[in-house]
Amino acid sequence: MLRARDFSLSTSATPNRFHSLQGQYLAIAGVLTLLVLCGAIAAQIYLTRTETRNRANLETRNEVAEFSRRIRNAVWLAEDVQKLFLLTPLKKYRHTFDSHIESALRDIGGLQKAAWIRNAGLATDIQHLYRDVHKLKQASAELAQIRTHVERLYPITAILQKTMSASNRDFYTAAGLGLNEFSGSGMTRVQREIHEIFEASQHEWVLMISNFRLYLLNLSGVFGDPASGLQAHTRNIDMHYQQLRHLLDMLEERESSLGLQGSQSLADMRHSAGDWWQAYRKLQTRHADGDWRTDASYMKDRVQPLYDAIWRHLTNLDRHLANAFARDLDSLGQVARGSIRTLWGLAGLLLLVIAGGYLYLQRRILQPVHTVTHALRAEIWEDNVDIENMGPAHLQETRDLFQAFNDTAKKIRERQSQLEYQATHDALTSLPNRIQLNRQVREEIEHCRPRRLSVALLLLDLDRFKEINDTLGHQLGDQVLQNIAKRLLSCLRQRDFIARLGGDEFALLLSGVTLDYAEEVAQRIVQVLQQPLAINRFQLRIGGSIGIALFPLHGEDPDTLIRCADVAMYESKRLACGYMIYDPARDPNSVNRLALVSDFHAALEQDELCLYYQPKVDVKSGRVIGAEALLRWQHPVHGFIPPDELIPLAEQTGLIKELTHWVLNSAMRECAGWLRAGLELHVAVNLSMWDLQDPRLAEHVEQGLAEYGLGPQHLVLEITESAMMADPEHAIDTMNRLAGMGIRLAVDDFGTGFSSLSYLKKLPIHELKIDKSFVMDMCRNDHDAVLVRSTIDLSHNLGLSVVAEGVEDQETWDLLEILRCDKLQGYYISRPMEAGIFTEWLQGWKIYPALTRHQALLKKTS
Repeated sequence: MLRARDFSLSTSATPNRFHSLQGQYLAIAGVLTLLVLCGAIAAQIYLTRTETRNRANLETRNEVAEFSRRIRNAVWLAEDVQKLFLLTPLKKYRHTFDSHIESALRDIGGLQKAAWIRNAGLATDIQHLYRDVHKLKQASAELAQIRTHVERLYPITAILQKTMSASNRDFYTAAGLGLNEFSGSGMTRVQREIHEIFEASQHEWVLMISNFRLYLLNLSGVFGDPASGLQAHTRNIDMHYQQLRHLLDMLEERESSLGLQGSQSLADMRHSAGDWWQAYRKLQTRHADGDWRTDASYMKDRVQPLYDAIWRHLTNLDRHLANAFARDLDSLGQVARGSIRTLWGLAGLLLLVIAGGYLYLQRRILQPVHTVTHALRAEIWEDNVDIENMGPAHLQETRDLFQAFNDTAKKIRERQSQLEYQATHDALTSLPNRIQLNRQVREEIEHCRPRRLSVALLLLDLDRFKEINDTLGHQLGDQVLQNIAKRLLSCLRQRDFIARLGGDEFALLLSGVTLDYAEEVAQRIVQVLQQPLAINRFQLRIGGSIGIALFPLHGEDPDTLIRCADVAMYESKRLACGYMIYDPARDPNSVNRLALVSDFHAALEQDELCLYYQPKVDVKSGRVIGAEALLRWQHPVHGFIPPDELIPLAEQTGLIKELTHWVLNSAMRECAGWLRAGLELHVAVNLSMWDLQDPRLAEHVEQGLAEYGLGPQHLVLEITESAMMADPEHAIDTMNRLAGMGIRLAVDDFGTGFSSLSYLKKLPIHELKIDKSFVMDMCRNDHDAVLVRSTIDLSHNLGLSVVAEGVEDQETWDLLEILRCDKLQGYYISRPMEAGIFTEWLQGWKIYPALTRHQALLKKTS
């Protein structure tokens, strides 16, 4: 404990500026400044000489660098515009290209006049650059002529116009005459067969011509990389031509029944088909030789070498600029090294000053500060410690420090009480905060435990508060919180406790109450919050979600009680029910939940899950075209676990990726079995939000298709609107990769989410599935019927097919058929079935298999 006699304050010294720390500091600083100025003057002289020598080089080099930059940009822009012109030969692109080339020529002319170019020996290289740019201009003009004249661009145009187009017209005319010859109601069986063969021949011709047009579009690059589609279209053309020859041979076998006109039509069809086929083979040969398009070879042989030469000239110029810059940099480095030597000398001097200054500080400053430190430590343990006297003082600042200590000590005591209050209370509402809540909960539990009383904790989270804050501003939001705090206080007893935990979250502690009373208080709070809140000129309605937890029913310590109330509050907010009492079954971190997670992991590893299949039917033909795979888990203890509980469980535990892979593999393996049994079906699998974020999903699907020998048309992936909208950017990227593989994508439960048409049109989807909530009552609810019809029309306008879920009677089937729905799914067709039962059920489906009229004809004629 410090006493007043330990210090004696001497004030007899006459005030002298040099005796103060400021005066002595200024004296030392003056000496140091003089030394630094001497070093700076020497460095300045050295720098001035170097600057004078390099300034001229810098200006001329900057001028050359600017010319080089403009020339490079002009050539870049010209090259980009030329690529656009090759894709779309518009005049504006040609004019833009010429303007960029002229700009480059003008800048090269300015570059030739620069003195630095002559000094560096680059005059000849710049002349060559000018020559190559001028040649590029001439070669590009010739390329433009080739690109804008179809005959020069495509040598195969003559084949298309003179041979293939005429053969197509002649064949179609001959086939039409043959059909007209054998038409009417009085035909014999043989005449009807001839009519059907003529019709099938015309149909095969149309399919062959359609594939040939797609072949030409791929050849011209309309659909991206030509190689990706040429092989498929070539194979289709060969197949249709062989089928056509087979049909013409069948007509020739019946030549005795054809008559004059029929025989002439057959001869004309054979002649036209042969001419067309020879022309097609010639076109293929031209394409294989690489001379079907002349602009590419001209670009490669003439234009591109000029670009390469121009870039070499510019690169050489940049290299000379870099070398000049390096020489200047080396001279500056010499200056820097000299400056560094000067700085090292000053640093050595500074170290000496620092050593002397430390001894000075030790005597004049640190010892008095040490005295103050002892006094401050005594202040921590003793009250009313004053420093009245000290030894002889050499510095005015030291005397002022001791004089300020007494005043500071008094203010610290006042501040300490204020900080204690601020640390345990909310500044806005003056309510206790989270720290005080934890302390109060612990005290109430200790108070009620021996008396076997209950303690109820209510956590409240306001609804729509963030919207009010963002829309009307934080100042009005603060007023809302203050008014809410007053309303909450009006719902409680005098001995109850309320705290603000932060943001729009409050806690209420009710001591010695029952669960019924806690519910009564929660209902009262919900009713009070629903009353309009008048602030400024606004009438605000703010609801809330309350979670209730009870000691000792739900937890016997503060942390557990707060966590349980928090779980109940979020469950209340999710269900929008006002308040919710903690339920361990709804707690994702409860013991039962953890046991269920462990069982689910074991079931997935041991293949104890299974898939059920619900069929899909084509409306027009009544044929079963596929099935949706639905996940099922029969738990040995808890019984059937529904998918809407199983899928969130997998997402929360991180097993959703493994579960999706299992479902995909099982469904594709089953679909492969259907195909081997002669059942041409596809299988649909649902994807979750987390699946769309998996960058390797497309790779896994591709491996599965290859492993089970399935084509992409046999797999449909169904995605909900909410899954797509969770992260649209990643979802669209994943869906584009899947669609690029040829897999059909469907939007599941369409109409229940919040997606907009702006996102819908960006997605590579093929069909929409109308949610069963709109379909089941559409025959009795006009509003649902209008929504279903609007969805079907919208989908068809976007080029999408429509699947209706929830078809449970014939009346709904008939109405959907009238509304032109494409596919149906529901209990009226069948409930989900195991794979074996589904296969047996297919054999009993009375419309399956149904062949189209053209398929029946091909089967009959073969």
